[in-house]
Amino acid sequence: MFTKFSPQAKGIILRSHRYALNQNEYVIGTEFLLLALFNEPNSSCQVLLGELGITEEDLIDRINKINVFRKNIPGLIIYTPKLRLILEKAVELCKKTGTDFVYEEHLFYALLNTPDCIACYILDELEVDREDLSQEIIDVMGWDLENTKKKHKLNLKSFSFVENITELVEKGQLLPLIGREDILERINNVLNKKNKRNCILIGNAGVGKTAIVEGLAQKYYLEKKPIQIIALNVASLVAGTKYRGDFEQRLKDFIEAIKNREDVILFIDEIHNIINAGNSDNNLDMANILKPSLARGEIRCIGATTVDEYYKYIISDMALTRRFLPIFVDEPTIDETIHILLNIKKYFESFHQIVIPTETITHLVKQVEKALVERFFPDKAIDVLDEACAYAKIHKQKSLTCSIVDEIIRTITNQHLTKEGLNNLNKYPFLKKYYLRYYSNIRSTYQPIVSILCEYEDENELNCFLNDLACIFNIRSEAIKKINLNHFTDHHSISNLIGAPPGYVGFDNPHT
Repeated sequence: MFTKFSPQAKGIILRSHRYALNQNEYVIGTEFLLLALFNEPNSSCQVLLGELGITEEDLIDRINKINVFRKNIPGLIIYTPKLRLILEKAVELCKKTGTDFVYEEHLFYALLNTPDCIACYILDELEVDREDLSQEIIDVMGWDLENTKKKHKLNLKSFSFVENITELVEKGQLLPLIGREDILERINNVLNKKNKRNCILIGNAGVGKTAIVEGLAQKYYLEKKPIQIIALNVASLVAGTKYRGDFEQRLKDFIEAIKNREDVILFIDEIHNIINAGNSDNNLDMANILKPSLARGEIRCIGATTVDEYYKYIISDMALTRRFLPIFVDEPTIDETIHILLNIKKYFESFHQIVIPTETITHLVKQVEKALVERFFPDKAIDVLDEACAYAKIHKQKSLTCSIVDEIIRTITNQHLTKEGLNNLNKYPFLKKYYLRYYSNIRSTYQPIVSILCEYEDENELNCFLNDLACIFNIRSEAIKKINLNHFTDHHSISNLIGAPPGYVGFDNPHT
């Protein structure tokens, strides 16, 4: 640290040592630094305090009246935490003002702007306005600290493709994060590494990956850490880049703006989109442009993607994979989801102007678990809660009831069986198990509701049966796929049904 100190500043530090040792103190406090600064000939401290009529005797008298209990170890000189902080601030001020070394002005300014130290307590007892003295030092030295701060503050207005999540937190536009403390701690550890300070949140859609990043921004805001989390929209970044090199230049300008900034964390949702983003006419894609900065730790990045997309896109690029530490985000349990909804229900009560009883929350989560099995907590529960509250408000209900929740779930899952559909179901008793499986949502999303092999002579008879099917399952007739096996007499035509065999185009697509 002292390599940046001028001979003048080093002499002041040594003088503070002597003053402390004269009083048999081996712990050097801020009061001894103040006395050493005052006794530096023609120093800013001596001049400014002298103009206020303060003498050396005044300072010594105040120091002697203060009873400070410190643990002294004879022969071992140590600094108090506040004194170390003043020295660090002086070095930082030296960098901001563009000077090569720390001088007495830097030390005195840093002391004046370090509250809750003994030196400031002495100055307050002497009725010294520390803010006025700080401003006088700035005026005399010609420091432009305001412009320095503006220069170092990140300006996002020129980047239309990013959103400042920290600003949304300041405006109170985000729901609080409930739980997930273990994941937040893991993210913090990764972000504070020296190299490869990047992590990727992997989890199914709706488990709360983006909410975790928003919760991290809230955590920094509550802890008053000057860290901004900015979200990058890949689609907006690519949009409007008509000419060759536009995309690369736009991205490089953005990387240069956030490079080596400890107060900025980049968040990329759906991070798999950076692969091949902007790649046209053999240009570099976004992933390859980001890789060097990600590896050297010049930028800190959090990504988010689903499990399927991680293994389909990210894993295939090993160079990108090793730059991100994977953090898997599991779906919360039923009890955890109930706890989440109980903590955020006040925001929905305030918005919809209704009361949400605790028993309704419990009923909602348990019913959603049974009905919407293809989706994940807590997203599906929050969606149903929001829609149920909207329904209750529209129908001028004062409280959200379990019956309203059940009605909303039936609407979402399309579980409204008409009288005609019930009569048709009784005509075809073999369809009852498929009907129960369909309305219980215990089936794969990519599989048909039911597969029926029919042999018929009359086309009208088949059409009537298909209309009855549409009525039973409450679906459109377009959702019924009719296949004529007369068109599948050749060996290779089976690929139209089950997909292409290995080695042919499209065999690796599970949805064909």
